[in-house]
Amino acid sequence: NSNVTTTSNMFRDCKKLKRIIGLDRINTSKITSTSSMFVNSTSLNDVTLNWDLSNVLTLSGMFQATGLSKIEGITFSEEPPSNYTDSNRRRDFTSFARGCPNLTSINIDLRGFCRHDEIFRESPNISHIKSFDFTYDIVDNTNFAWNTKFTNLTDLNITGTISVSIPNGFNNMPNLTTKCLTDIINALVDLSGSNSKTCYLGATNLAKLSPDVIAI
Repeated sequence: NSNVTTTSNMFRDCKKLKRIIGLDRINTSKITSTSSMFVNSTSLNDVTLNWDLSNVLTLSGMFQATGLSKIEGITFSEEPPSNYTDSNRRRDFTSFARGCPNLTSINIDLRGFCRHDEIFRESPNISHIKSFDFTYDIVDNTNFAWNTKFTNLTDLNITGTISVSIPNGFNNMPNLTTKCLTDIINALVDLSGSNSKTCYLGATNLAKLSPDVIAI
């Protein structure tokens, strides 16, 4: 299995599938796509992965509409793969974990992506995201990713930098801790003038911060 280059649609629409074991034995060194790998496997609640997906270009819809409560066992390179010069095609996380009603924990470092449209949309019960890095993000409108009300999300570790607009996203996370909010502010890139962007934390989150932090 060292020549496997794609696992796209591998378990697509397996609605009665509940558990998968043995996938950790797959050699992932040549895999470039895992898109829709488990999409619509609505009963799937247990899958063991131990995958380095540093060379993967697209993970769009990988876990979309599954019954998983946690996603773990995946590592990525800090930078997106350079296989394609078109940044739109360099590590696409679109709908990665969309429509997962049981999902509460994402225990992986989400980094090196260029697109994250609708990444967690309609997965409202997430409470923990290990880390999220916007550094290479090119998404024009992050509302498509974050327009779900994430009332359970308290632990969101922002790493790297934020240089894209996030108009409503953090406003939809009213229970973020003060540390999470401070990390968000510290990650913001100075894009004043014609390059300015919008990052809206919302009144509930702003009320948790000191005047000095808000001034930043």
